[in-house]
Amino acid sequence: MKWEEVRTLFPNTWVLVKVLNFFIEDDVKYIDQVEVIRDVNEKDVVKEFKKINRDYSGDAGIILYHTSQEEISFRIRHWLGVRM
Repeated sequence: MKWEEVRTLFPNTWVLVKVLNFFIEDDVKYIDQVEVIRDVNEKDVVKEFKKINRDYSGDAGIILYHTSQEEISFRIRHWLGVRM
């Protein structure tokens, strides 16, 4: 499902989604195809973030995002590393 469709079905709320398709352009990851797992109440957002780390730690494609955002995008950081 496209992000625009998700925003229409779940207006102004948090949704837990699985990323199905994305593309990278100029060090920004744009997510354009998702599968909605469920919507999340405002009061449960912090608990849900913790749960994502615990339950979906092996699956980097699960994210929690608010539908007020016009697009899902993340800036990619390139870490140089630490020498010891």
